Amino acid sequence: MKKRGNADGAGGGEGGGDVSAGRACRGVRNRGVKGMKKRDIVDRAAGEAGITKQAAEAAVGAVFASIAEAIARGDAVTIAGFGRFARTERPAREGRNPRTGERIAIGPSSGVSFKAGKALKDALN
Repeated sequence: MKKRGNADGAGGGEGGGDVSAGRACRGVRNRGVKGMKKRDIVDRAAGEAGITKQAAEAAVGAVFASIAEAIARGDAVTIAGFGRFARTERPAREGRNPRTGERIAIGPSSGVSFKAGKALKDALN
């Protein structure tokens, strides 16, 4: 891998940063933003509900699994006041290999979209 920046770390972000194929490393976009992980949600749920972390882990896992199964079936999941998860379909298309310029076929794929609900939007503003 190439290093970007000077030996003293100047000019390429913090510590120069590894660069692969001329692109910045992951995480640069959200640098300095603390994220919440599943473990944090479990800890918070256990504390708020007054249950053990094991019970909270099972409940949170069941909720996530239910959402994932519904989306995989093609159903939308709406949580009032929070938002709506829905499956999205991307059709097959033609792309190019950035290294060689050769045309390649990119197959169809599925993804997930999320639209924030009004209460969530209001809490952010």
